[in-house]
Amino acid sequence: QGPAGGALAAFAELGYACPPRENAADHLLDSITPNSAMNKDNRTLSPDAEVQMIATHGARLDVDLDFGSSMPLPVTREFLPWTSQFSVLFRRKMLKIWRKRELLQIQAAQTTLMGL
Repeated sequence: QGPAGGALAAFAELGYACPPRENAADHLLDSITPNSAMNKDNRTLSPDAEVQMIATHGARLDVDLDFGSSMPLPVTREFLPWTSQFSVLFRRKMLKIWRKRELLQIQAAQTTLMGL
């Protein structure tokens, strides 16, 4: 870790120089974010840069975020039908309105007076 102003220079030393007319923040995020669709050869470091990175930051770990599967991990959340979702949200909204009865009465009176 170091000063934010030195990030581009540090990445350039490691073989990840920012191309001209590219957003520096996007380049840094693209450099550190694994992308399974991209060919791994596009992001290999030169041997000197690899040694420099290991010396300054420790060994680089290759992490398999998909746990060896070619398929994405299933979402464990249960999907409810829209009718159930609507009834839950409607009930919550009605409770919120009921808790502020005075405000509801004032809004109803205001709407009536504006209509006259």
